[in-house]
Amino acid sequence: YNSETDTYTCPDGYVVSFDSKFKKDDHSLRKYKCHDYENCKNRLACTKSKTGRSINRPEAYDELAAIEDNTFKKNSIYKKRGQIVEHPFGTVKRHLGFTHFYRRGFRSVGCETGLILLVYNIKRTINILGVKQLVALLRAN
Repeated sequence: YNSETDTYTCPDGYVVSFDSKFKKDDHSLRKYKCHDYENCKNRLACTKSKTGRSINRPEAYDELAAIEDNTFKKNSIYKKRGQIVEHPFGTVKRHLGFTHFYRRGFRSVGCETGLILLVYNIKRTINILGVKQLVALLRAN
């Protein structure tokens, strides 16, 4: 990809230029099309399309590439976060049996999530402190 000319260049030297914009799944994409596909000797290896090779590039490609680069740079942080976050979700899904939401709507699902996480926190507190110490702390407050 050449950002100055906003084109792609194939290995055979043909220029794949900007053709049109379109939306797919709420993402803005730019379509690049090869107009020299009929003269290309590697056409059959390049594409099976009768209209020639086309490339779809997200309009936010530079931002997405920066996010991906940042993610790889901070991979250890993401791994640690995954270890911390996955335990509650696994416990809620498998041990408590909450595999899907029963309510519909943002407020109702939010309320249901709050109750599920309250149950998780109580269960975790009981596992760490024990029932007797938890009851003693609740009575003291």
